[in-house]
Amino acid sequence: MNLEKKFFDKPNKIYLVKLIDRLNETISKRNLIYINSNYIYLDIPKSASSFIKAIIIKSNNLRINCGPNHPHAAVFKRPKFNNDISNKKIISFIRDPVDRFCSVMREKFKLGSNNKKIKWSPFVKPLKFIRYNFNEVELIIDRLVNSPIETIDKHLLPQSYFINLYSQKFNIEIYKIGEIENKLSSILINKVDWPSKTISLETDKSLFNREDLTKNSLIKLKDFYKLDYEYINNLI
Repeated sequence: MNLEKKFFDKPNKIYLVKLIDRLNETISKRNLIYINSNYIYLDIPKSASSFIKAIIIKSNNLRINCGPNHPHAAVFKRPKFNNDISNKKIISFIRDPVDRFCSVMREKFKLGSNNKKIKWSPFVKPLKFIRYNFNEVELIIDRLVNSPIETIDKHLLPQSYFINLYSQKFNIEIYKIGEIENKLSSILINKVDWPSKTISLETDKSLFNREDLTKNSLIKLKDFYKLDYEYINNLI
């Protein structure tokens, strides 16, 4: 077996690869990953990000990666700050924001596991010490919609926040996540060997979904994510 591949296949090396890519991110344009020489993917957390990254890993010869089963453990090719990307096409994928919110809750609180004492913070530093239990979801929502955008965890940021980082200067193509396979098939030259969808961190929707939210919380979320809904409505 190739020694480099064997080295990076080991689970205890996953964090090292993640660290290298994070360092790579600090000198790169935010949330952008090359799909190929002509297309760039705008990475939006919890919008099929893991699945798309796994496709990029399988379709590109990335020198450092832990394989498509670990889509967040690879050193992706990213446009650096000084790179001119005006002649590149940027694409991204979005989903219903309330469904996305519920997916985050299911994942972060590990619903379906035996661990009932998990606490999680919907904020970044210095507010990351503020943590909640799953039975405080309504409180999370109330705090979320009243917090400055720069304090919110990336998984809960509106998808429009990421799109608007580039939409003023570049022509971004936005698609629904249901169009991922069709769109990437048209972009990638070689036949796409689709990764297993089990890596997408999909969770059991029956454990928690929009039907479990109070009417008031649903209204708050829809208002908080109203720009996301505008983007989605423009795709119809």
